[in-house]
Amino acid sequence: MDGAFGANHNARLFGAARRMGALQAADGESVRPVAGLLGEGDLLIPRFHGLSPLTGSPLDSLLRNEGIGTVIVTGVSLNVAIPNLVFDAVNRSYQVVLVRDAVVGVPIEYGEMLIEHTLRPIATIASAAELAAAWTTSQR
Repeated sequence: MDGAFGANHNARLFGAARRMGALQAADGESVRPVAGLLGEGDLLIPRFHGLSPLTGSPLDSLLRNEGIGTVIVTGVSLNVAIPNLVFDAVNRSYQVVLVRDAVVGVPIEYGEMLIEHTLRPIATIASAAELAAAWTTSQR
């Protein structure tokens, strides 16, 4: 696949990404995780279209097959992808934890308002430190 086959063309966002050279090819530079982000045993699941990583990929089935019921959300952007992921996960009966200091929107004030007024009623909002502390405690 050349990174464009089957890609969305129905929103200005997709056109802008193509013009900037950001193709969703599985081995492409524009979708490669930041160096050092992936750890041993982490899975990298390609997504070729759409705005949500939960739909249009095998992610939902893989999580369910492993008995996972909570999704921890980080990344970009609060403008489009993060709300889409949170809504999709909640609609599929997952508990969602949004890591407040590991997401961003533009402008920053908009992202903060979106967290407070749209995502807080449907997801647990935590800082990275709070998440790390809870995770450490649960692993003991």
